[in-house]
Amino acid sequence: MEKIDANQRAYFAYIASNRWLSLHLEFMGALLIFAAALFSVIAPGSSDPAVLAFAMTFALQVTSILGSSVRIVTGLEARMNSVDRLEHYGKKLEQEAPRVVRCSNSPEGEQNWTSSVAVTIRDVKVRYRPELDLVLKGVSADVTDRQRKKYTYGCASAPGRIGKR
Repeated sequence: MEKIDANQRAYFAYIASNRWLSLHLEFMGALLIFAAALFSVIAPGSSDPAVLAFAMTFALQVTSILGSSVRIVTGLEARMNSVDRLEHYGKKLEQEAPRVVRCSNSPEGEQNWTSSVAVTIRDVKVRYRPELDLVLKGVSADVTDRQRKKYTYGCASAPGRIGKR
């Protein structure tokens, strides 16, 4: 829930700033329309009424176009953030260590360093969250030298089922 809340806080800030900018653009457009209407009332004979009507109509359209343009540009800028992240992750991060690390100081040498490996797992109990029931209850396993065992874990259709494959 905390991650969802953090995401929604960022989204709310984005929407609130977008609304704030739209409100100010609408206010500036209303001032532009008011100025055109005021000019037509103060100086009735100085301009043709058709030109004044065109100016007021154009002022209404400019307000709408400005608001749409700002929303499109801010949305594009927010979405381009993911492109910047991909570029950073793809080109600017250091290379990770290799997946297989060679053991050069082993007395047996690199070829035989795994000759006597054993893994023991005793009484493993696992749950997804503290308030949920156990999904693994007392699992134990011994894997000795050159022995392979693969375990398959049940999914939602068969929870808690363990079987050798």
